[in-house]
Amino acid sequence: MTYAFLILAAFTPVFLWLKYLQERVGPITPAAPMALAFLAGTLISLPALLIQSFLDHSPNVSFAWLQGLTLVELVTFDGLYGYVFVRAFVFGGLVEEGLKLLTILGVLLCFRAKVRPAALIVIAVAVGGAFAAVENILVTAGTLNWGRIAMLRALVSVPNHVFLGVIMGFFLVLSWKGRWRYAMACCAFAVPALLHGSSNYLLYLGEPELHAPGALEATARQLYGVLFLALGVGAILVLSWAARWDGVAAEQFARPRSFARRRAFWAPISLILGVFGLLNLLVIIAGPGASLFAFNVGSTFLIGALSLLYAVVIWGHAHHRAPASRIAQSA
Repeated sequence: MTYAFLILAAFTPVFLWLKYLQERVGPITPAAPMALAFLAGTLISLPALLIQSFLDHSPNVSFAWLQGLTLVELVTFDGLYGYVFVRAFVFGGLVEEGLKLLTILGVLLCFRAKVRPAALIVIAVAVGGAFAAVENILVTAGTLNWGRIAMLRALVSVPNHVFLGVIMGFFLVLSWKGRWRYAMACCAFAVPALLHGSSNYLLYLGEPELHAPGALEATARQLYGVLFLALGVGAILVLSWAARWDGVAAEQFARPRSFARRRAFWAPISLILGVFGLLNLLVIIAGPGASLFAFNVGSTFLIGALSLLYAVVIWGHAHHRAPASRIAQSA
């Protein structure tokens, strides 16, 4: 039963994100590349963990040179959190984003003739989302508070990988053709890796287990929240650009049946998330004495607030109609 819940909590958000992306960008990705991208994303999670473990425990690998750099010493407070920096930027940013980029390029080589440029965004999200789902299962299984951790990772980790996938796919689209294609290809790896490392670093600094000073811990959590929201806004802007650039999403939104089906699918999900978020916040208000389970106030508040935020966004997406100008252009 536990593993069934973990699998459901890990993969359900990924499928919902992919459906949302297909509706925002348009039906531009064939089924075969999507299936291969999703399968490959699930398969690279375990190698990523093995590589990270090897880099962390091998006596022949040292990152002292990285921790000794002036800029790194500055952001790690004279090297006090040097290992945290390496764990965030090397193990998380370089290893995970590098494997995901290689996987996307492998899918592209297999289906280059069938994939349109804007489809790279959806393929990148499929790889990143599948990777995050399996990673969540591997990390959460066997932990003490597995239920709360699974929900938090479903609301934070999966969207984070999705946002990074959108950004990586955006730079891959720009590298498809154009004057700066090689620079954009480098950015397809460098930008997500730096953003991933930065978000991980702030997340680690905000963990109570690190025993960082109270002001530093609170500031790191706030900066992580700002970065998370900035990634989400950036991903939305990229998707809006991709929809206009490809010219498919407007045609899809112009069909009344499509809008009706979209509203029938997303409205109940929005209500479920909204009720779930309110219940979490009500548990905090009622206090631990009124709850049947032990809970952490900070985690419960975060789960409730994020659930309500996603509910509002999904409700807006479910009831959004394309402007008349877009419908006329697609006719």
